[in-house]
Amino acid sequence: MAQSIEDARRRSRPERAGRVPPHNLEAEESLIGAMILSRDAIAVAVETCTAEDFYKPAHGHVFDAITSLYAQGEPADPVTVADELRRAGLLEAIGGPATLISLQASTPAISSAARYGAIVEEHALLRRMIGAASEIAELGYQVPEDVTAALDTAESMIFEVAQRRVVDTMSPVSDLLAQALDRLEALYDRGDAITGVPTGYHDLDEKLAGLQPSNLVIVGARPSMGKALSLDTPLPAPSGWATMGSVRLGEQVFDDRGCPCTVTYVSPIQLGRTCYRVEFDDGSHIVADAEHQWLAYDYSAWKSARARHRLRLGNGPTNPRLARDQSHRWRLPSLVTTQQMLDRGVRVGLNARSNWYLSLAEPLELPELPLPVDPYVLGCWLGDGSSRTSEMTVGDQDIGHFRREFEVAGYSLMARSKLQYATVPIPGSGASQGYRGDKRVLTRELLEVGLLGGTTKQVPAPYLRASFKQRLALLQGLMDTDGYLTGCGHAVEICLSNQDLLVQVRELACSLGHRPGRIREKTFELPGGRSYTDWRLSWTPLDPVFRLPRKSKRLETGAAGSKFGRTRRRAIRAITPVQSIPVRCITVDSPSHLYLAGESMVPTHNTAFALGLAAHAAMERHVPVLFFSLEMSHLEITQRLLCAEARVESSRMRNGSLRETDWPKIGHAIGRLGEAPMFIDDNPNLTVMDIRAKSRRLKARGGLGLVVVDYLQLMSGRMRAENRQVEVSEISRGLKILARELDVPVVALSQLSRNLEMRADKRPVLADLRESGSLEQDADVVMFIYRDEIYNSDSSDRGTAEIIVSKHRNGPTGVTQLAFLDHYTRFANMARV
Repeated sequence: MAQSIEDARRRSRPERAGRVPPHNLEAEESLIGAMILSRDAIAVAVETCTAEDFYKPAHGHVFDAITSLYAQGEPADPVTVADELRRAGLLEAIGGPATLISLQASTPAISSAARYGAIVEEHALLRRMIGAASEIAELGYQVPEDVTAALDTAESMIFEVAQRRVVDTMSPVSDLLAQALDRLEALYDRGDAITGVPTGYHDLDEKLAGLQPSNLVIVGARPSMGKALSLDTPLPAPSGWATMGSVRLGEQVFDDRGCPCTVTYVSPIQLGRTCYRVEFDDGSHIVADAEHQWLAYDYSAWKSARARHRLRLGNGPTNPRLARDQSHRWRLPSLVTTQQMLDRGVRVGLNARSNWYLSLAEPLELPELPLPVDPYVLGCWLGDGSSRTSEMTVGDQDIGHFRREFEVAGYSLMARSKLQYATVPIPGSGASQGYRGDKRVLTRELLEVGLLGGTTKQVPAPYLRASFKQRLALLQGLMDTDGYLTGCGHAVEICLSNQDLLVQVRELACSLGHRPGRIREKTFELPGGRSYTDWRLSWTPLDPVFRLPRKSKRLETGAAGSKFGRTRRRAIRAITPVQSIPVRCITVDSPSHLYLAGESMVPTHNTAFALGLAAHAAMERHVPVLFFSLEMSHLEITQRLLCAEARVESSRMRNGSLRETDWPKIGHAIGRLGEAPMFIDDNPNLTVMDIRAKSRRLKARGGLGLVVVDYLQLMSGRMRAENRQVEVSEISRGLKILARELDVPVVALSQLSRNLEMRADKRPVLADLRESGSLEQDADVVMFIYRDEIYNSDSSDRGTAEIIVSKHRNGPTGVTQLAFLDHYTRFANMARV
C-alpha cells in the first residue's frame, strides 16, 4: 500500500512549463465507487489495473484496501474499507470516512467498471511512457562512456512500460468459434493448401501445410560429415593415448578445460577429402581436412583479447582518451575451417607474422593416485639416478635441499661415496645398516613400477595421468636434477641423453598446460673419433618447475603467467596441402565442443536443412526471416547461402578456383539474395531473452515471419539452473513463448543423444532428443534428418535424405524424401514421376 515508485518519481521532478501528466480523476473516482458497491466490479478492476495506476495517491490507497479485503474474502463497503485504512494509518491521508461515502455516491454506473479501469490503465501507461522518456533523455544528456549499455538500458525501460500492461488471456468459446469460422472462410477463399510459411519442400509442405504461426518446430540431426582429422592423430585420454582411428563411441578424451569428456559420435572413415598439414610454432603438426573447424583468434582478435585481459587486471592505458570504453571494437575468437584460414592468409604483414592463434588447453584435471614412488623422488632419480640401483648423483651445494625433500616424502638420503647418495637400506650393505625401520625403501618401490635392473629409464604410465600436483612434482624432480634456466631468466631447458624419456617430459609439460617447443638433437665430438648425442627441450613455464632454491629464485614465473602473453598461445606457422588420406571426425559432450588432439594437446572443434527453410521463405515468399547462428559466422552462413543458391561447388567457392561459367550464376544469386528480407545474427552467447528482444524489435520495425535458431544446445540459459536438463527445459519453453507471443513459427535445431549410434537402426526417434524431455513436450512439430549413406557406405539411397516427422500436434506424421546435393550443401525436392 506504499506509494508507487512511479508516482514518487513524477512528483520529485517539476513539470516543464506547467504541463500536467495525463490523468482522469473522474474515471478513478467512478472505478473506486463501483468497487465499493459491487464485488463483480472488484474482479473486473484487478484484471485491468493496479494501485500504481492511479494518479491521485489517495485513490491508490483505497484501491489497495479494497483489494486486500477482497483477497481475504471480506466485504468491501465504506465501513470495512475505512477500518482497513485506519489500521494502515492512511484514513486521514485520504480525507476520512466521508471521502469513501462521496466516492460511493458519485459512481455513474457499476456496469461500466471495465471501461473506467481501461481509462485509468491507459493514462497510467502514458505517464510511465513520459517518465521513461524523461529518464532516457537524462541518460543521453549525461554522455555515458558505455553507449551500448545506455541503449540497452533505454530499451529495457520502454519494454518495461509495454510489458506492464495487463493482457486478458481468457476468451469465451463463443468468441473463439467466431474467430475460427473467419479463419476457415479466409483459407477457403485463398484456395491454397499451404496455410503457413512454406518450407520449399513439396512433400513436407503437404504434410505440415507449411510452418504454422505460433508453432515451435524442433529439427534433430546428427553432426555434419566435416571436421575430420587423419586416423593416426593422437588423442590424449584419461587412460593414456588413443588415435582418431582407434577411438570408440563412449570412450573418454579431454576437452579444452582439461576435463574428461565422452565421445558421443564417431563418423565412418572418409576418403577423398582435401587434406592439409597444419604446422604450429612449437614444432607440432596435425593433418586435418579442409572443413575441420578451429576456435581461433586472428591477429586483431588476439590483440583485443590481450587488451581485455589487461583491463580486467587494472593495467589499462592511463591516457584518458585511450582509456575510454572500446568494447564495441573488441574482436572475439571464431570458428574457422582449415580452408578459411588458408584463404584469409596464414601469415600477414611486412614481417610475415602469424595470423592465426589458438589458446592453450588448461591443465588436465585428474584425480590423485596412490603412486608407489613419490613423484618428486622419482623425478630426481630419473634425472640423476643410476638405472641399475637406487643411487643418485648429487652435488655438495644441493645435498641439503634434497635431504629435506626426501625426508618430507618419507625417505632417508645417505652418502654412499663422493657425490653418490642412496636411500636406506643402502644397497649391498644389509637391510639393517643405517636403517631405522620407518623409512620408505626406494629400491623396492622402483622394482614395483618396473624400473632398475638395467632397464631403460622411463616415466611409468600412471604418473603421466596422475593429479596436477603429482605431475608437477614429477616435473620438478626432473628439472631440479637435469634442468636449468636460460639466459633470459624466464625460460627453462632440460637436457637428457634418453630421447624417449625427454618425449615423456614434453608430454608431462603439455599436460600441465605449458607449451614446450620441439625436441632438438645436439651431437658433441669426443677425442678418438667418438661422439656423444643428447636431446634438449626448452620452454617458458607457467608454473614453478623448480624446487631447488638456487634455480627457483631466478625463475621469473610471473612474466610467463599472463593469460594472453606469448606463452599462452600457439601460433599456426604454415598450412600445406598434402595427399588425401583417410580421415574421421568425432563429437564430444564438452560444453565448448572442443577436444584435445595431437601430442601437443591442441584444442580443436567438433546445417543445411534449416538454412534451406529460411532461404526459401525469404526469397520465394518474401517472408522476413531472422536466423540466429550460434555456431557459424556471418561470412560462413552467407557463403553457404550463396553456394546453395548459385549451385556452385562449395570447394571451388572456398578456394576461389571458379570457372567463367560460375560468375553469372553467382551474380544472379547475389541479386536474389540481396532482395530477400533475411537477417543473420551470429552472436555465439545468445540467451532466450536476447532472442526474444531482437525478434520483438524486428517485428516492430518491419515485420517478422520466421525465426530459426542453429542450434539449441549452444544457447545459454539461466546461470543458476540446477542442471543442464533444467536449463534446456527453460530454453525450449522460452522459444515456445516467443512463437506464441509474436505469432510466428520458430524453428530450432537440436543435437541428438549418443544412444542413437548404439542401435542397429540409426533412424532417430523422439527419445533421441538430447538433454531434455521438455523439447518433445514443448514442440508442436518434431522432425529428424536421416541420411543412410552416412552409416552405410554401400547404401542404395546415396544422395537422398529422409525427413522423419515424428510429432505433429495438429496433423499427420510420417516420412518424406529429399535429394541431398552434397557439393552444393543443399537439400532439394525429389523428382516426381
